[in-house]
Amino acid sequence: MKSELPAMIEHASSSLNEVDGPSILIAAVKAYALANYDKGEWGLIAEVYTDQEIGDLVANATSEKQAIGMVRRYLSPVASTPGYSSRAPAGVP
Repeated sequence: MKSELPAMIEHASSSLNEVDGPSILIAAVKAYALANYDKGEWGLIAEVYTDQEIGDLVANATSEKQAIGMVRRYLSPVASTPGYSSRAPAGVP
């Protein structure tokens, strides 16, 4: 059992990094979205997107800055879609 311990620790460490890395990136995107809620379509990310959906958008990111940039590029076509408005029509709360 003692000889298996280093391999078990290495496996646990790599699994932990796989969980924590994406979680940190998702948290960074969510924090940025909340801080920029009224700028562009960031309110859409803050209000509608789940952690899993944000994680899917930033799956290949290696830094918080890169993750935010990936989501920004994702949002650009959404915001430029003809007839799309993130604001509710008059009379709709």
